[in-house]
Amino acid sequence: MVPQASSAGAERAQRTVATPGRQTGSPLDRRVALLAAELNLSEAQQIQVKAALQRQREAVLKAWNDDTLEPAVRISRTQAISERTVSEIRALLDEEQRKKYIQPRQREATVGTGGSDVESWMNSGNLTAGKL
Repeated sequence: MVPQASSAGAERAQRTVATPGRQTGSPLDRRVALLAAELNLSEAQQIQVKAALQRQREAVLKAWNDDTLEPAVRISRTQAISERTVSEIRALLDEEQRKKYIQPRQREATVGTGGSDVESWMNSGNLTAGKL
């Protein structure tokens, strides 16, 4: 059983459930339509996925519009928001749908921290003229 979303975002999402194959509508509607087609989402799941994606968008915009945050913090917050959204959507899916959905990623380090991939690459000696 899929729990019902009760937020205002879910109500907005319910009014505009995406239809697979249509190129009209917002990018959000197209994204929901793609997920619906790929994962065989029920109408209730589509409404909840759209609400989750709307919350993600609002949270990311809030982080990126916060002038008090350093760029690295904005990036790490965006990553955390995206990972939270993936987990939220994954919780709405049944077992077969989860197999088709994005697999959880294991990151060595969060972007903007001392162990980021770019820093490791730069420190590994790959920045020599012969390796560019």
